[in-house]
Amino acid sequence: MDISILDALKAIAEPAATICGAVYALYKVANRLKKDRQHEAAKIIQEAKEEASRVKLEIDNEITALKTEVQTLKDSTASDLEHVKEIHSNEIKNLAEKIENLRTQLNEHHSQLVTFLTRLVEKQ
Repeated sequence: MDISILDALKAIAEPAATICGAVYALYKVANRLKKDRQHEAAKIIQEAKEEASRVKLEIDNEITALKTEVQTLKDSTASDLEHVKEIHSNEIKNLAEKIENLRTQLNEHHSQLVTFLTRLVEKQ
């Protein structure tokens, strides 16, 4: 009877060992797939980070270029505005001089007219 129990145990042990081996192999395959997925996910995340850094650098460069352009436009506008103010101020001075000359001429003409009219009245 001992032999038959050993034979029975052998008969059970061999398929059990085969099943355990297969389960262990499946476990290893599942772990390998899990590690591969994790590695692939990490690779994708790293690529995304690198792309994000590249895009951020491009955007920062564009922002810097735009800031420089805006500053140039501000400086140019400020310079143009100063020039316009200067021209405006000079024009106002010129107009003030012309007005003063016209006033002087008007006073002279008025004085001459008064003198003329006074002489006319005195002659009559």
